[in-house]
Amino acid sequence: MKFLKQALKRVKLRTLITLLLLLIFNAYAWFVYTSRVSTGVSAHIEAWEIVFQEGSNENVSKVEFNVGRIFPGMEPVTKEITAYNRGEKPAYLEYKILEVTILGELYVVEEGKVTVYDEEGLNPIEMTVEEFLDTFPFKITIKVSNDGEMEAGTGTSVIKFSAIWDFTITEGDPTPEEIEEKDILDTKWGQKAYEYYKEVEELGGNEEELLSSIILLVELKATQVTEP
Repeated sequence: MKFLKQALKRVKLRTLITLLLLLIFNAYAWFVYTSRVSTGVSAHIEAWEIVFQEGSNENVSKVEFNVGRIFPGMEPVTKEITAYNRGEKPAYLEYKILEVTILGELYVVEEGKVTVYDEEGLNPIEMTVEEFLDTFPFKITIKVSNDGEMEAGTGTSVIKFSAIWDFTITEGDPTPEEIEEKDILDTKWGQKAYEYYKEVEELGGNEEELLSSIILLVELKATQVTEP
């Protein structure tokens, strides 16, 4: 009889610990990582399942968009993150770029703006991060589906990162001046990329550095929509 009582106590204790662990893990958001490569296009798919803690109406996470070697005519590189709203209220997904690293040079984004300097490190110019990204011959875009809106319980929103470096201008009907300007940028940044890879290799850099030509550090924030 005494042995039976002790056994029952142990079972109750294990059950209580299991329930507590389940509650803790279900109170936070988590990531599920998978990768897919097809038809020469590098694509990474992730899932972000959002669970709101009691007393909190925000869920924030940081993610990286990492692009390997870059060159004119490269295949597109994409990354998608799907946010699933498992909360009991509608939610809104938005993003904020925190840092941009181009060929080993870090640019910190403050209040949506980046400060850049000329070749001599002088004459600072402040511009929005969108304007800054538009100064390169390779194009980096971020798009959010459904305007970031997610219904309660089953709503989803996809944030898609992409990078591409086309040989030619693919939009509109470019003028000869625009074509010449792109050729100049292609030559300039193609040379910069070559010199960067060569320098990393000479310094004994690892493969991760060689395959991190572009890095975007982005903050994702899901905000629960509350009644006024």
